[in-house]
Amino acid sequence: MPRRFQYMSVPETPVMALTALISLPLPSSYMPLNLKELLDASLMPANSSEEELYVCYALAGDEGVLLPTEKNRRHEQGYCMIVPSRTPLFYLGGENTLTCLLFKNWNRAARPPHDFYNASLSLRQDVLKHIDHIASLINRSNSFHAAEAQQLFQQLYWQVVQGSELQDEGRNELHEAVEAAIVYMSRNYHQAISFSALAKQLGLPHWKFGAEFKKLTGKTPIDYLTALRIQLSKQQLQSALAIREVAQQAGFRDEFYFSRRFRQATGHSPTEYRASPADPPRIVCLQYAAELITLGVRPVATNLHMLDVLDEDDQDVVRIDYSATSEQIMQLAPTLIIYPSYMPLVRLGHLLHAAPCLTIDWEDDMYTRLRKLGAVLGRAKEGEAWIQSYEHLAQSWRHRLREQIGDGETAAAFIVHSGQLYVYTDHHAGHVLYYSLGFKQPAALKDLLRQTTGVKWIAIQPKQIGQFAGDRIFIVQPSDPQDVQQTERLMQSSYWRELEAVKQGRAYIVAESLMHYTPIIVEKLLGEIGQRLLSQQ
Repeated sequence: MPRRFQYMSVPETPVMALTALISLPLPSSYMPLNLKELLDASLMPANSSEEELYVCYALAGDEGVLLPTEKNRRHEQGYCMIVPSRTPLFYLGGENTLTCLLFKNWNRAARPPHDFYNASLSLRQDVLKHIDHIASLINRSNSFHAAEAQQLFQQLYWQVVQGSELQDEGRNELHEAVEAAIVYMSRNYHQAISFSALAKQLGLPHWKFGAEFKKLTGKTPIDYLTALRIQLSKQQLQSALAIREVAQQAGFRDEFYFSRRFRQATGHSPTEYRASPADPPRIVCLQYAAELITLGVRPVATNLHMLDVLDEDDQDVVRIDYSATSEQIMQLAPTLIIYPSYMPLVRLGHLLHAAPCLTIDWEDDMYTRLRKLGAVLGRAKEGEAWIQSYEHLAQSWRHRLREQIGDGETAAAFIVHSGQLYVYTDHHAGHVLYYSLGFKQPAALKDLLRQTTGVKWIAIQPKQIGQFAGDRIFIVQPSDPQDVQQTERLMQSSYWRELEAVKQGRAYIVAESLMHYTPIIVEKLLGEIGQRLLSQQ
C-alpha cells in the first residue's frame, strides 16, 4: 500500500536581523529621545532608509523610566521593549545606560503584528547577561560567532514578544479608560461634563466605568471632578474675581451651587474662605515649579530637576524624584498635583488616591503655560504682569543692542546632549534669540520648523552645522563630562572652524544652566546674551 504524504503549510513569521548594538549614556534629566536621531548614521545599514528599523532596548540601572510618548506604557529596570526606531520616547530619572539592539525584518512577507512590545522579563540579571553575551560575540568579528549572536537575539526577541502578548491579555482596559477620563477632566473641568456620555465615548457601561474609577482613585467620578474644581477655586478665591466668576471658571453651574458644594467640602463659605483661608492649597508640582513661583504660588514639593530654578532660601519646598512612593507623596498632604502632558498617568497611578491631578501641555510655549496656570490658580493678573515686564525688558535690550544687531541678522544655538548635536528651535534659547532680541532664523532651521512644532531642539549631524549656523552662533557648555569632550572635539573640527561666525569672533559659549525654558531662567539668559553682545561694541 503506497505511503501517503501529508502537506502542511507553515505560516511565515518575521525573522529579525540584528544590525547593531549600542549603549547610550543617559544623564540625570527629563529629556525627549528619538532613537533614530540619536544613533549615528554610520551604524545603520546602507539601505535603512528603505526598510523599517526596530529597536529592542533595556535600561541597565534603576534610577529612571523610559516612556513611549504615543503609548500609555512605561519601561524601567527589568523590562525589554521593542519599538520602531522612529518612535518618540521620553526619559525621566537619574544617570543610566540605555542598551539598544537595532534590527530589521529579513522576511518582508511577514511583518511583526504590532508596533509595540513591552515585557517584564523575570530576571533582570539574565536579560543583561544575555545582551552582554550578544555583544561579546559581535566583538569577535567572525561569521560563526556572528551567527550565534543572531540566534541569541532571535531568542531574546521572541521572549519579549511572547511576554508582551501575555501581559496584554491581562491588561486592564478599564484602568486605561479611567486614566483617559482623568486627563479629560483635567483639561475640561471648567465645562459641563456628562459622565454617561464620557463612559459611552470610552466604550464602557456607565456603572462599570464608575465602579472602576472609584476603585482606582477612591472617589466617584463626580466627587473627583468636584474635588478638582474645589481645589482650583481655592486658588482663584485669592484673586479679585467675584464669587460668580470663580464659580464659572471652576466649572460650577452657578454661584449658589458652588457655595453649597464649597461649604460641604471645606466647612466654610467661599466668602469666609476668602477672608481667612483655613487650609491654603498644597500643590505638588512635577515640572512647573518656576512658573508657580513666578505667579507667587509656593509648591509644597517639586522634582529634583527643578532645583536650579529655586532660590537658595526655598528650603520649605520638598525635593522629590520620579520614583517617589505614594507614601512619600501622601505625607505631604497634597490638595493638587500638577504634571506635564508627556508623563502618562500610568506613571502617576500611585498618586491618584493622593489628590486630584491637573495636566499642562508640555508643547506649550512659555507664555501659554504661564497664562494657563495663572488662569487655573487665580493668578492671571500676576502672569500677565510678568509677561509685560519681560516684554519691556526685551524691548529695552533690543534698543541697547540696536548698533550690534543688524537688520535681518541671523542667529542659532547648539548643544551636545548625550553625545548628539542639536540645534535649538524657537523654544528655550530660541525664545530669547528670535522673539526677545529680534534675530532671524537661518533658512534651514526655518524650513525644519515648518514641519516640526512643540520641540525644544532638533538633532543634526556635525557636518550639517554650517547649514544651520547664523551670523552669530551660541554653543552650550554642557555639564556632562562626556558631552564636554564631544563639544570640544566639535569646536576643534573643520566643521566649526570654517563657520563665518567663528572666523568673525561671533561665536559665544553659554552655560547649560541657562537653557531651561522657564520664566526665571529665560530672563537670566536674556541678560546674559545681552551683556555678551553689548561687550563687543
